[in-house]
Amino acid sequence: MRNDLGRILYARNLREHDLARRAGLTQSHLNRIKNGRVVPSLETALRICAALDLCVDDVFHLDPEKRATSLRSLRTARPASSLDTRHTNRKKGVERAAAPRPPSTPGRRTITEG
Repeated sequence: MRNDLGRILYARNLREHDLARRAGLTQSHLNRIKNGRVVPSLETALRICAALDLCVDDVFHLDPEKRATSLRSLRTARPASSLDTRHTNRKKGVERAAAPRPPSTPGRRTITEG
């Protein structure tokens, strides 16, 4: 996902710190979003756009090749009824068997309260 945050900040003579404060983010998180290292959640993107008084489309853009891939995957997506049962089992509270604990290492002391 691309964004125009750097260009918008420059055009409006804003600093990252100012926008981060307005959007309720840390400056480091905003910097990671601006530089493309992190894709913001929908809520974060909306908060940034509200702080800039812009629409999401004005700030964030899908890369052309990724957009084509995501559109293709939407056309071939399976209907909800054919989801794997493991997803529905987790929702119903089915628990997995506990993994066996590794044996304790010889010579290693265990601290006990006493």
